[in-house]
Amino acid sequence: FGLDGRHMGTIADIGHGRGEYVDLIDVAVDRYRRELLLLVYPKGIMHYTLDGKFKHKDTLDVFFSEIGCDRSFYYLHDAGHSLMAINKETGERRNLLELDGDRAPFCSLSGD
Repeated sequence: FGLDGRHMGTIADIGHGRGEYVDLIDVAVDRYRRELLLLVYPKGIMHYTLDGKFKHKDTLDVFFSEIGCDRSFYYLHDAGHSLMAINKETGERRNLLELDGDRAPFCSLSGD
């Protein structure tokens, strides 16, 4: 949808092939690169032009539930309590917040 609320198009590339996804998790607009970012399952970030044309997919190693970005990084948050930053230029990945069992011994990712 555009800023005026009008429908501009639909992205529904559902499937198992190149440029397709099984489940849509979250969406962000990268206004600096003028892209739509779809956080999808199988685990990845799909990049689209603002008019909905598929560009490429970045594969992720783990599941994330939210995506955001700024001028230099993509930020991925998971359902636990971790936050990953991916440098847009280099692709370098850094964990900014990570569950630390030594400092938080009663927290668990498995719910135990």
